[in-house]
Amino acid sequence: MQRTNRLLKKRKGFVLIVAVFMMLAISFLLLRMIGETAEGTQRSINNYIHQQAILLTYAATEEAVLAVSGRDRETNGCIRTITGQFPANNPTLTYTTQISYIWSNDQTAALNVSASGGANCFGYIDGNQATANQLNTNETGGSMLVDVYVSDHVGIGLDEPIQYHRRTLQKL
Repeated sequence: MQRTNRLLKKRKGFVLIVAVFMMLAISFLLLRMIGETAEGTQRSINNYIHQQAILLTYAATEEAVLAVSGRDRETNGCIRTITGQFPANNPTLTYTTQISYIWSNDQTAALNVSASGGANCFGYIDGNQATANQLNTNETGGSMLVDVYVSDHVGIGLDEPIQYHRRTLQKL
């Protein structure tokens, strides 16, 4: 009987050491799991806001087309820049839309180039080049080159800054 008691006493110390070791191992695994979850969550947030930035470039392009098509350019001049934030309350993204126009020479004759604070309606491509490259004909009413720049709003706390650019050629 005395032998059994000695073996049990030695095993009680061993079990205590194994229990402490197992608790340390489980604690390490839990900390690792929490760290991976936090990293995955931040990556998901970055991907979500990046996808919002891509969709915002499409929306800003459509906004530019609507703004230009609904404007009387002969009286009010041309729109060159549109800026905004998304969403309106607590913005996460800011965007700037820059518009350049492509006209033929006879289409620019009637435009009011001094309206809208001196913003003129001439773009990067000469009207003669546009006609030669068939970007513009008398039937089309011109074209516009739309550049949309989207970036994250200052102070939202992203670990990777978001900047996205989209350029499209739109018929008027």
